[in-house]
Amino acid sequence: ISLNSDNELYLANPRSGNNTEKIFKSTDFGNSWENLTTSKLNGHKIKHLHVQEGTDGGVYIASFKNIWYKNNSHSDWQDFSQGLPTASEGIMRFQLFYRDGKIRIAGGRGIWERDLYEESKPISQPFTAFKNINKCSSDTIKFEDFSILNHKNATWQWDFPGASYVSSNSVRNPSVVYNSTGNYDVTLTVTNDKGTSTKTISDIIVVNHSDLCDPHPNPQKAFLNTNNTYLINSKINEKSITDFTFTAWVYPDGIQTDYASIFSLSSRDIQEQHNVLNFREGNNTLGFHWNGKAWGWDSNLIVPENQWSFIAITVKSSKVTLYVNESSSSFNLNTLPFDLNKILLGSYYNWGGRYYNGLIEEATFWKKALSDKEIRLSRHLTKSNLDDDDILAYYQFNNIDNGIIYDKKNSFNLKLSGGELVISDAPIGPGKSSLISVDGGGVKDFYETDLSIKFSDNSLYPNGDLVVSKIDINPSKIPNTDTINTGYWIINNYGSNVNFSNIESIQFSNFIELENLSASGIEMFVRDRNSSKSDNWILKSKANSINPLEKSITFNSTGINNFDYQIYIGTDGAIVGIEDLESGSPIILYPNPAMESNLFIKGLNGESRINIYDSMGKHIINKKLESSTLNVSNLLKGVYIYIIESNDKIVTGKLVIK
Repeated sequence: ISLNSDNELYLANPRSGNNTEKIFKSTDFGNSWENLTTSKLNGHKIKHLHVQEGTDGGVYIASFKNIWYKNNSHSDWQDFSQGLPTASEGIMRFQLFYRDGKIRIAGGRGIWERDLYEESKPISQPFTAFKNINKCSSDTIKFEDFSILNHKNATWQWDFPGASYVSSNSVRNPSVVYNSTGNYDVTLTVTNDKGTSTKTISDIIVVNHSDLCDPHPNPQKAFLNTNNTYLINSKINEKSITDFTFTAWVYPDGIQTDYASIFSLSSRDIQEQHNVLNFREGNNTLGFHWNGKAWGWDSNLIVPENQWSFIAITVKSSKVTLYVNESSSSFNLNTLPFDLNKILLGSYYNWGGRYYNGLIEEATFWKKALSDKEIRLSRHLTKSNLDDDDILAYYQFNNIDNGIIYDKKNSFNLKLSGGELVISDAPIGPGKSSLISVDGGGVKDFYETDLSIKFSDNSLYPNGDLVVSKIDINPSKIPNTDTINTGYWIINNYGSNVNFSNIESIQFSNFIELENLSASGIEMFVRDRNSSKSDNWILKSKANSINPLEKSITFNSTGINNFDYQIYIGTDGAIVGIEDLESGSPIILYPNPAMESNLFIKGLNGESRINIYDSMGKHIINKKLESSTLNVSNLLKGVYIYIIESNDKIVTGKLVIK
């Protein structure tokens, strides 16, 4: 088949002797044929044929010993055998190498190369192996130039209308990201000394919505690892890593076997290259190997069994630091750069018995050493800045696709070798965090998280960092109260004083519609900062005042003299709110408040419909839900009422568009 002309075909017939039917050409896709056989082919059996694209009908044919060329300007075949060996070992195969303008011939006397009979004009051909994309919107699509093109003095110009990111429009093989669903065209123009060629392929990329791409972890899932199971990626290939960080949430199922590993990296073959994060001492002490060293060091950091804990490791050129919740411990070690070419989660290089048993969530690898501040601020938050070039891989574990868990940052997906995904109740989610070092009195405004705390003067203080995280989805368990807003707060105390003088007040802000509520009906509930679904809430205090204009609620005389809390604000007055997440299989609409064009709806059962009304009662949307996504880009900022009807329930609630 020839690309030089539409419907052009060539056919070689392996006849020997002086047969006159050895090579044919068709210009109408085989309906009729022209015989190109001449006397020059007498005594030869034609065994190979290649069209030279980008020419005027150029084609090569070869027998066992000879090769010929002919284009539309030639009246007969041109002998192209000069320089080939003339002994009995002949031509076995030949290929055209357009990049360098060469023909390469393999025979019994070796491999031979020479310039093509003539240079080809460019023929543009953009290519990608990705056609229909059902993965996360941050997936990078690799394009490649499959053009007929001699690369001497060559240039490339790509056009990707609708792309949100293009690594370069003027390289041979760009990387492209599409953040929105839809069909996308691609155009490639190639140029060299022989001319220019442009080709557009319509709808070469189709980006479909998938539940794998939901931006928020609701409902959350975690990976459950058991004996002899693990997760693996062998495609990562990051060279000469000097600084390194790993963070995750873990829920160990009891006391772990010594050297059961959370991760092991690269090859097990050379002891000096072992880089491992593991348990030891028969009591879940967090330990590590780095460059095969420090395996016997005692961090004195214990990861509690049967509950969630945040863990991390940072590696610098002269120090390794481990973190468990609020505590950290460092070991001075001169570390060496290493090549990261494999990730194993849940296994110590598949050594028998050294498998982690338990849950793992929010596993992230960096090629930099995060600071204490960065570690603390990121603890309870899902990753929102996936443009960070220092993130090597990020695994949320919320979905599985044919045994694959997707890397939400790059393409270093994990392959399951046993294990499964289960519902997670780890205290993490999308939101904001803020850090203030508290060693004196006054108001400490954690403004990014809509919370401020007033400490008395001349008192005992935390004497160190307080970190407040505001999580924009509901906690794993809601206390016995009615909802005001979706979300909750977590406060972590990293100071030297676990207990301090009672705070004067704590204020929460950015609430919607406080006008109809009384302060005495607003309640603050607390529980431990790492609590999960099985842990109950305690009613800590009733509000003292509300300010509807500032959308704030203030609690005085709370008796709070330590932090490491989850905090939830509710009301004992009946209001319209989202359904309690604990009742049956809930229908969940998120993110709420919404700042994006798409809402996601979980828990639908069969045919469902949503109706949305504005604050004046006007009917805005009446739509059958064909999928778990609803586009609300046409809604103005404000508060709306939604009603979702499914086969087995009716759910009403408030939707806030920001």
